[in-house]
Amino acid sequence: MQIAGSIVYGKHGSIMIRQKTETEIELGDLLVVDQAGGNYSILQVYDLQYGSQIPDKNLEMISGMKLEGFRADMDFMEPSLRNYVLAMVKSVASIKVENGNERRFTFPKRCLSL
Repeated sequence: MQIAGSIVYGKHGSIMIRQKTETEIELGDLLVVDQAGGNYSILQVYDLQYGSQIPDKNLEMISGMKLEGFRADMDFMEPSLRNYVLAMVKSVASIKVENGNERRFTFPKRCLSL
């Protein structure tokens, strides 16, 4: 399996993953997370955000200078580290391995109101 990213943080009902540079994560994608004992979870991407290591004011200044034709070589950080994608995911299933090959699936409970 290909590694798509790394979990940055999470809270109840939402986990944030930083996308690996060479991979592409899209809305609706299903991601597998390996857990201890051969267990794993399936997560679904529901939102994408873009991040940068460079503070917003510096990004605005660099973008403006490039746009106006000043020093096009102003990149001072490795592009693969400078900008990145953050994927918000939620658990859609947990799979637990029991007695060798037997698998038990659990799905999150959902509350729906109309």
